[in-house]
Amino acid sequence: MPDTVLDLDVIDDAAAARAALDPIRAQLLALLVEPASATTLANSLALTRQQVNYHLKVLEEHGLVRLHETRRRRGLTERVMVATARTYVLSSTIGDREADPARTDLFLASKGRGAYLNDRRLRVSKRIRLEQGLIGTGFPFRRGDDFQRYMQIFEQVMQQCAGLRRPGSAALDLCYVAAGWYDGFFETGLSPWDAAAGSLMVTEAG
Repeated sequence: MPDTVLDLDVIDDAAAARAALDPIRAQLLALLVEPASATTLANSLALTRQQVNYHLKVLEEHGLVRLHETRRRRGLTERVMVATARTYVLSSTIGDREADPARTDLFLASKGRGAYLNDRRLRVSKRIRLEQGLIGTGFPFRRGDDFQRYMQIFEQVMQQCAGLRRPGSAALDLCYVAAGWYDGFFETGLSPWDAAAGSLMVTEAG
């Protein structure tokens, strides 16, 4: 397990994906961006400690949470857990779908059969004028990235659109385009797997 909480992890195992998409576990993953005990989580979700411990065990078995520390509380020793990533996205290798655990949403697309958010058919935005559009993007973060070039692009686009957003996941950004929440998306330096499933989402929603 990593020693620090990561920004993004791609789930490429079907069993782990099923575990992460359970509504309660998705909420736990969202809460565990910060370390928390079963007692704290149970109070937050109005569940029993036994229920929370069960779901934590499943998530731990799939490597989605890890032990952060042990803590003594009222004579009991509690395990304090933390998610191994801030955001999880399902790999397109286990199906053309993306998960947004913080919202307990599942985006799903199949070639020629449309794009869906949970059970609702998606359509892209009808806006065609850039000045009315809300645009998603990603920022360079690696050493050696051309930050100056990106800032020039950022400045030009920001002055011509209604707003820019940067949630941090290209896959989900493209899902938001498919849902019509964004009117467009751009980012430099992406790999094919970063946009594979999301591109299908947009195509099927268009």
